[in-house]
Amino acid sequence: MRRALRGIERTMVEVGPLMGPDVVVGCFDGPLDPAILRRAVARLQMQHAALRCRVEGDSLVVGGPVPVSVDVVDGDWRWHAEAELGRPLRLHEGEAMRVVLAPGAVVLSVHHALVDGTSLLRLLRDLLTHCEALVDGTAGVVMCEPLAPAVLDSVQGAVWHDWVGPIAGWLAPYVVEHDQRTLLGEGVAEGPVRSVCAFGEGTRAGLERLAAACRAHDVTVGGAAMAAASYTVAGLRAERSGVLAPVAVEVEVDLRRRAVPALPSDRVGFHTGGVRTSTPPSDLDFWGLATWLKDDVERDIRHGLPRFAHALAEHLDWQPRHVPGAWVGVSNLGRFPHRMQYGAVRLTGVYGFNGAVPGGPAVMLWLRCVDGRLCFNAVGSAPTVSADELDALGRTFLDMLEHPSALRLADWAGARRAA
Repeated sequence: MRRALRGIERTMVEVGPLMGPDVVVGCFDGPLDPAILRRAVARLQMQHAALRCRVEGDSLVVGGPVPVSVDVVDGDWRWHAEAELGRPLRLHEGEAMRVVLAPGAVVLSVHHALVDGTSLLRLLRDLLTHCEALVDGTAGVVMCEPLAPAVLDSVQGAVWHDWVGPIAGWLAPYVVEHDQRTLLGEGVAEGPVRSVCAFGEGTRAGLERLAAACRAHDVTVGGAAMAAASYTVAGLRAERSGVLAPVAVEVEVDLRRRAVPALPSDRVGFHTGGVRTSTPPSDLDFWGLATWLKDDVERDIRHGLPRFAHALAEHLDWQPRHVPGAWVGVSNLGRFPHRMQYGAVRLTGVYGFNGAVPGGPAVMLWLRCVDGRLCFNAVGSAPTVSADELDALGRTFLDMLEHPSALRLADWAGARRAA
């Protein structure tokens, strides 16, 4: 199978050497035999056509299985997971994925042109399912899926592409705006960047407090996470500049349930439908901000603006390095049916991320609810954000979610200074 690269796929192929792969980490308790893992990886590659892709010229080609690197290493999985961001996958040579087995964790890296964050979670679940089947001696179910279509193939018919795209290009100066407080001149690096990572794990009691507070304020955990991201990064910027102001938040939009025709929720591919940047007003308390951000993003999804933005981006051939990045972005906050037990192996934590790119967000946050606890990780764009600053920001972010309050930004910052 061969088809032309479209939209975001083409962009991800171009920035792949800078960004590195999309990475998911599954932490576990129990025995995981490297030989079993290698066989499970081969089954996973046969199951999903996206993992058998290579790039030839301007085309994406699905071929047969190719050898996949499965490295068994010692040491802290966090170090190995961060190191993966500095090892770009060679998609032109058919290297679509790579696996690392560290003590207590399996690290799965896939080229970002082929998968989004939700697809990574599906791949982790399928990989562990194949491991379980091999240990039990069962054949397992291997579904050979077709390559998931590019998001533009799914949401654009001929009329949309041939007529709306050119009109969108003509309207671009009038409909596209960027918050001036988030432009590159504010401190987000344009030159070479290096990805630094931070990881954190919450408590069951903390998630119970957060869930209760979200129910009381009629807001989602994702909305609270966006508000916490805005607060924590605003605090970091205030420490540098002395100016405390709300921070715009970039949110990646998943089109699985919004595309026309609808994409199956379990299909592996790249279904992210664009990035929405929300610039909040300055007079809201924490829960007001959480509600505002949630409603703002949902409104755009409902009205189809991410699809419009994608058509616009493809028509103008926009690239991430040309687009100013907000200070903070959040990704993959949606629900996913994590399966916890795979025979003798129990999943205890899930983390996912991709690398920083020049002009992208200074901080990317990723949050999952796994086994009744929050699993949090962040990627910072160094030198804009240092590893120490990212660690401190992560602790603040988790603490704000696990001990929620209704403070306004200025009161919260004042309480932090006093403490």
